[in-house]
Amino acid sequence: MDRRLLRSTEYSSIANAKERITTWMIENHMPFKVQRSSTKYFAVVCKDRNCHFKISCYKRKTGVVRIQTFHKTHNCDHTVWGKIRGPTSAWTANAAKSLFMDVPKATPAHIRSYCRHHYGINVEYTVAWRACKKLANATEADFASSYNMLQPYMEKLKQSMPGTVAIVENHEGVYTRAFLCLKPCQDSFSHMLPFLSFDACHIRNRYGGVILMATLMDGSKQIFPLALATAPVENGQHWQWFIEKCIEAVPTLQWARIAVMTDREKGLGNAVQSLLPEAAHGFCVKHIEKNVKTRFKGINTELMWNAAKTINESEFVQEMESIRCHHEEFHQYLSAIRPSAWATCAFPLPRFGHITSNISESMNNWMDEVRNLSHFDIFKSMVQKIGVMMFERRTKYNNVTTNLIPTVLNRVNKAIEMGRKMRIINYSEIIFEVEEMDTKICRNINLQNLECSCGYFQEYCLPCKHTAAVVIDKGLNIENYCCPAYFTAELKAAYHGVVIPVDVSKLKPIQLLPPSIVPRVGRPKKLRIKSRSEYDPESRLICSMCNKIGHNKRTCSRREKLAMATTTNLS
Repeated sequence: MDRRLLRSTEYSSIANAKERITTWMIENHMPFKVQRSSTKYFAVVCKDRNCHFKISCYKRKTGVVRIQTFHKTHNCDHTVWGKIRGPTSAWTANAAKSLFMDVPKATPAHIRSYCRHHYGINVEYTVAWRACKKLANATEADFASSYNMLQPYMEKLKQSMPGTVAIVENHEGVYTRAFLCLKPCQDSFSHMLPFLSFDACHIRNRYGGVILMATLMDGSKQIFPLALATAPVENGQHWQWFIEKCIEAVPTLQWARIAVMTDREKGLGNAVQSLLPEAAHGFCVKHIEKNVKTRFKGINTELMWNAAKTINESEFVQEMESIRCHHEEFHQYLSAIRPSAWATCAFPLPRFGHITSNISESMNNWMDEVRNLSHFDIFKSMVQKIGVMMFERRTKYNNVTTNLIPTVLNRVNKAIEMGRKMRIINYSEIIFEVEEMDTKICRNINLQNLECSCGYFQEYCLPCKHTAAVVIDKGLNIENYCCPAYFTAELKAAYHGVVIPVDVSKLKPIQLLPPSIVPRVGRPKKLRIKSRSEYDPESRLICSMCNKIGHNKRTCSRREKLAMATTTNLS
């Protein structure tokens, strides 16, 4: 610390020197009082008039501020110091500025903890509260001015990458919503798996709102952002607008036979059905489970997950019958939801093993740090993250020489190895029956329609062990029966585009007012009440009577049966 305050140390201004001297005094827990403070001179001394301690600085004619006096040793009695002067709200606000950038809604408690951890000092609550207000006002001013950079930034993106769809909408000069789909992302669409997920996450800055996301998945099961937008709220109107802009950016999306995964947000479902008529719309099973646990307290949803995951239709019927035997109302609730929306065996298009919107949740996690920024910084940071991601994946797969992606090739080789142990019965050139020698289970294969009665071939667009047995026995090329997105050439083409950054320093601001903030009535909640399904598996309720997860002994369904049996025995 002393090296920052050597006599030869120079600063650009008196304010900067004052901040450094004050910080050094506070960190070293030294008592001081300001002897003189002006635009050209600043000095601090000890509280004891007889003490030789003194630090002063002055502004030279060249404009440089230099430490003039630095007597850091006290020769006074420490007992006369009394209460040591603590930090001011201005100093605390400046010290906690980096904290407010990471946590825009930081509280005085956060600031006190931050100063204690980084500077080893205790800040009074009232000082931290004033510092919090100063930081909030400064941050609001910065966020408000950042909207002026949004329109020129979008225009510059369209110039640097022709074909990019970048839109900023306003109402009477007040920002409403914005959309962005980069040209490299548009070009990658045709090289991805035909699986798309829509979801939204909340923006955590002062002006709030939501980020609407369209997420794809490549042949290596890696997530990829197709488009994003910011809107005031998540509703049917904004989802309709967002999907329309996605179609404008990628015209082939409108009539593509693609699986679309969403939650059960009614407005989003209506928008998908009206704007993507050829798409197969499915619901996230995790969201269905949350609704089930809200409606039926303490119910075990394991059978529902088994029914959703099974690829074979007969097994699905068996699982649904098991649900009916355990809980009639639960069975009626699931039956009211069309099976083609949540059950894998009834879904008309392949979902590649995804029965939840996990790829959207992974995307939300990937962009978690961006959600604290201003709307302008959200788009700027996302452009940077997409550009870096495409470069890293392009570099990663440039040296791959196999026709199939390595992870896919391992799955195919495993299927071939298991298929060699099966017996094949020919019915025609395209229809076969395959018998597993160990289990004696028979599966029917139709090579022309790319179908296997086990369901794996249709679900993953990849030969199963039964199909592999037929293909190898007939001497056919198994790669001809794999989805195009599983090939290395398609994966390289998906990340061939280059994102060109924009020099923000050369942009000329265009006035755009931030959205108005409507204060909510009542005290804001610190934490929302979580449902049982959101807690960690280790902390879930486990019944001591039946050892099942999701309820306790008091709400167990077996309790009544045991009570009745006990009563019968006693009688």
